[in-house]
Amino acid sequence: NTQETLEKIEAMGLAVSHELRSPLTRARLEVELLDDSKIKEDLLNEINAMETIITNLLDSEALGSGNKKLELEIFELNEMINQMMKKSGFLADSNIDFSPLEDEADIEADKILFEVMIKNILENAIRYNPPEGGEPIQLIIQYIEDAYEIKIRDFGSGFSEEDITKVTEPFYRTDHSRSRQSGGFGLGLYLCKQIVKAHQGTISIENHEKIGAVVTLTIPKRQNQTENA
Repeated sequence: NTQETLEKIEAMGLAVSHELRSPLTRARLEVELLDDSKIKEDLLNEINAMETIITNLLDSEALGSGNKKLELEIFELNEMINQMMKKSGFLADSNIDFSPLEDEADIEADKILFEVMIKNILENAIRYNPPEGGEPIQLIIQYIEDAYEIKIRDFGSGFSEEDITKVTEPFYRTDHSRSRQSGGFGLGLYLCKQIVKAHQGTISIENHEKIGAVVTLTIPKRQNQTENA
């Protein structure tokens, strides 16, 4: 049936991903030995792209199956986001309006995965936001009933009705983003969904009533019992 076919395709994809890691590592070492040139730069970009696909796919499935254990720690959410944006050249150079929580926002989560999740959503928003001169990406944190609500809004064209129901599925790409030149491989939001679920949270994606799209993450302050928060 259809479900069995999908499971077989998924299993094959994971097996292929594992097998590709070693030859990709060897290819990177060989390319690194080349003299600096446009060809070398292009080859390294392609290798990086393949490694990103493999890492996102394996991490997504490990989280989804419960085989990846969260490395929980308590950290300050406002500070984490500020540091992430400063150390990422792509984010630092982008037009982002960050509205942190006024009070200290300590959260128990896997800090590395949390950073990956926020970064993926921001990069997706930046990709579809109008170029320079337009409205900045909005990143807002609120505290609601023992959980943090993180909203990321862009001012692009938004999603079609079909896209908005499928955009967190693996390898799904919207009609206007099918070209590799637009960036992304249809795995970023899927990985984000798995990270959110692993943290007992929720993710929603909707079109803003005026323009653009809004991604809303709701993550508990603590990962044990929320009443202990």
